[in-house]
Amino acid sequence: MSHKTAFYLSSLLRNCVPLSAISQAKQTHAQILVLGFLSNVTLQTDLLLVYSKCGVLQAARQVFDKMSDRNMHSWNIMLASYAQNFLCLDALNVFDKFLKMGLRPDHYTMPPVFKACVGTGDAYLGKMLHGWVVRLGFEEYVVVGRLAFMFDALNYFRRMLSEGVNMDSMTIPSILNACGREGDLMKGKEIHGQVVKSFIFNRDVAISNSLIDMYAKCGCLHDSEKVFRNMRELNLVTWTTMISCYSVHGKGEDSLALFKKMGDCGFKPNCITLTAVLASCSHSGLIDQGRRIFNSISFDYGLEPSVEHHACMVDLLGRFGHLEEALGLVKNMKSVATASVWGALLAGCMMHKNVEIGEVAALQLFELEPRNSSNYISFV
Repeated sequence: MSHKTAFYLSSLLRNCVPLSAISQAKQTHAQILVLGFLSNVTLQTDLLLVYSKCGVLQAARQVFDKMSDRNMHSWNIMLASYAQNFLCLDALNVFDKFLKMGLRPDHYTMPPVFKACVGTGDAYLGKMLHGWVVRLGFEEYVVVGRLAFMFDALNYFRRMLSEGVNMDSMTIPSILNACGREGDLMKGKEIHGQVVKSFIFNRDVAISNSLIDMYAKCGCLHDSEKVFRNMRELNLVTWTTMISCYSVHGKGEDSLALFKKMGDCGFKPNCITLTAVLASCSHSGLIDQGRRIFNSISFDYGLEPSVEHHACMVDLLGRFGHLEEALGLVKNMKSVATASVWGALLAGCMMHKNVEIGEVAALQLFELEPRNSSNYISFV
């Protein structure tokens, strides 16, 4: 009976992901205390995860500190929570305790610690971590390798400035990309200032495109628009980047208006541009516009809709309950549907509680990704 109760409480916690569900999470936490299940490692980890996802880090830390048996998952959750909220010193303090416990980091441990190193400018620890990545064989994991590169890129930039070395047009976009991914707005602005001072760099389209992307990723869409408006020369990447920025910030109407303006200026979209504008429709719930653009891929532009285009369209239809239409779209794909397509369909089914189509999507996901435990958890 106690096992079933613990499983039920765990299920409740795993459904408390949105911030609006924090009250339910606290009620479930109270039930766990009353029923005497607080020593259950699974429930402790679920509590830690739900408080972290809801951004209630003080409660998450209290749960973490009271855990008598912390597993790797719990350490990684705490590290990621601090890093994602830019509490870099707290993340490094937790990592220090992690090491003192004699534990060995895995590929989930590394990314938040790299991010914390960038935030604090701890070059020594960053280099040590990079060495671990190589020795432990984690370079194959894209996220870890990318974060290691970002750390190196930002420190390379700092070293260049301190030593008076001139930057080049190949280096700057890479470092701006690192700033955007890490949300390092101050460093991004510092680089922008260096660009403005240079007559050559200030006219470089690739650098301007990177600035647009960096500002949007740091939450400064207005600055992205300002860079875009001040550019004397635009290429297809410029238009696509700005459309994508509007998409990420939920400004679907602006994204569509810019897409139309791009066409009026004589630019023909490529597959990446069309993916960006479809994603924008999905994020903003523009179903009719999304259908029109999806149909235009083949009819107006003579292209074959890609897997990414199908995934965006399935996500859009699924979000708003058009699950039969979404399933029909997947079945009519000329190429084999990937996990991203079936995952988008399953998410829509979960949202609208459609068990029948959800089972179809889940079975396909189990076959495509048998080792991905999140698929099983989602379906439960």
